[in-house]
Amino acid sequence: GGSYGRLSYDLMWIGPNEWLVALALLGALLGVARRQRATTILTLWVGGLVVLTNPWLISFVLPSVGVIVLIVGIVQRRWRWAGMGLLLLAINPATVHLPFLWLLPVDIAAISLFLPLSSLIGGGVALIWPSRRWLQIGGVCALIGIALWGAQQQRNIVNPITVLATTDDRVAMRWIDEHTPTDARFLINAAPWLPTIERGNDGGWWITPLTGRWTSTPPVLITYGDPTALRIARQLSQQVIAIGNGQPIDLVQLITDAQIDYIYTSPAGPLTPAQIAGLGYEPVYTQGGVVIYQVRAP
Repeated sequence: GGSYGRLSYDLMWIGPNEWLVALALLGALLGVARRQRATTILTLWVGGLVVLTNPWLISFVLPSVGVIVLIVGIVQRRWRWAGMGLLLLAINPATVHLPFLWLLPVDIAAISLFLPLSSLIGGGVALIWPSRRWLQIGGVCALIGIALWGAQQQRNIVNPITVLATTDDRVAMRWIDEHTPTDARFLINAAPWLPTIERGNDGGWWITPLTGRWTSTPPVLITYGDPTALRIARQLSQQVIAIGNGQPIDLVQLITDAQIDYIYTSPAGPLTPAQIAGLGYEPVYTQGGVVIYQVRAP
């Protein structure tokens, strides 16, 4: 439900995607005109992606096919075909409600469209590639120019929101590796992510893979591990997220119950230096916006 099964048009039409889709359609038309089997396969590939990411389309497509099969069966007196057409007519939006596939959301399909689109464009270029040498040289120059233009378009493609760790976090990782016990337990920032797991919200999420220390929000590979450990990690992460949402969470009790040794904070929050400073814990590392507090036993 929600936006999970809805295509993000901002994602689909980012940058020069309109040109790519137009060129792919031209390549597909050229391939169909010249009866290229590969074009048919690529077109079916795209159609299959659309159906897999929108299973509800099946309940609209099959009745349409059923009408055709039923008519052909009746006209040609092929009663098995007619019966098959009736069965297909029975699969319609009023009788069948197909859910979305959590493993294949619409946005993932949109991202993967570059594979069939690039193949269609490349195939179209191959079909019209000139035989005369001077035209081939011109074609190569044109392709190089397009490639350079495309590279220039990609300069700012990284979304700053997706950059969780910075150079300051790398410095903090080295300090953690050199100045904390190998069995130290870190409380880190968290944010909602997938239906089955939360994620980190800053460089603290890299503590476990880079230093081997335990963190309250571990890498997502924990979903393949012990169910009890996963449940505990999710509970801790959700409590940290709740703090950011303004819910009344007893942070001191959370730290005590989880046997936390250090708290990794950053301006990204929900656990910010200003928030933790009022709890009386000792800051043992402060650099570049990252502040690490040590929890000392009373």
